[in-house]
Amino acid sequence: MDGFKIALKIKAKNGVLQEFIDRAGWTQADFSREVGICQQKVGEWFNMTNYPKSPEVMMRVSELVGKAPEDIFPSVLMAKDWLDGRRYKKTIYRTIDIECIQCRDISQLPAPDIMSEKKKEEIDKSIYKALKTLTEREQEVLRLRFGLDCNEHTLKDVGELLGICGQRVMQVEAKALRKLRHPRRFGIIKAAIRE
Repeated sequence: MDGFKIALKIKAKNGVLQEFIDRAGWTQADFSREVGICQQKVGEWFNMTNYPKSPEVMMRVSELVGKAPEDIFPSVLMAKDWLDGRRYKKTIYRTIDIECIQCRDISQLPAPDIMSEKKKEEIDKSIYKALKTLTEREQEVLRLRFGLDCNEHTLKDVGELLGICGQRVMQVEAKALRKLRHPRRFGIIKAAIRE
């Protein structure tokens, strides 16, 4: 074998905003409620395809995050060529030469955490058990969005399949994920992982 094809899927996010919600334990939906702006607009800020145009909103975001506006939204992100370029999501395909990896290099890599098939099945069962506590629509949205038993789908694709708009899909997804974080539901998954 001369080479092996790999694909790297990269989606850049606004690091300041993402770090803030990660530390706060929030979702983008939680952030949008705090700021008082619709989720779609906030999603554009996170994906660096837009920024707050109103000085009042910019100050609200700045105060919430605790950073200066120019630290959250540098001028390069506000430039028209950046916003029009849509450079925030790329898939890069490359072929790597398998021969370039020496046996001695492989032996020095940390051993992978190999999970038994039985363990994987237990975790899958616990995930589906937790999902069954959600409404049918929430289950379907998560199944399609995260590729459970199928390929991953975009908000727009899921919306078209279910006959609702992408914004509504985002709301259903956010609510379902919030529900899964509840200790009663999350405990089902956590117990299977710890065993």
